[in-house]
Amino acid sequence: MLLWNDSVRWCSPHVLLGGHITLMQSAQSTLGRQCTLMQSAHAILVRHFKLMQSAHAALGRHFKLMQYAHAALGRHFKLMKSAHATGRTHYADAVGTVYSGATMYADAVRTSYS
Repeated sequence: MLLWNDSVRWCSPHVLLGGHITLMQSAQSTLGRQCTLMQSAHAILVRHFKLMQSAHAALGRHFKLMQYAHAALGRHFKLMKSAHATGRTHYADAVGTVYSGATMYADAVRTSYS
């Protein structure tokens, strides 16, 4: 019985150490999986960040295009105002010519009757 007891005592630390090693290997495996998951999450975040940078650049280009379009519309509006003013001037000139023609006609009629 003493031999069996001694062998149990001798085996017990060995078994405990084996169990501890198994637990450590399991923890290492778990940490490895967690590290792999963290690397995957980091890669996903990097891709997301790159997509956000691309979207930001695209929005910047869109904003510049909108600024150019706004400036072009402003120039177009000024040209239209200028054309409108020119048209009004032509209309006023035409009306003046009509009144001048009417006055000349009236003068001619008066001259012929006098």
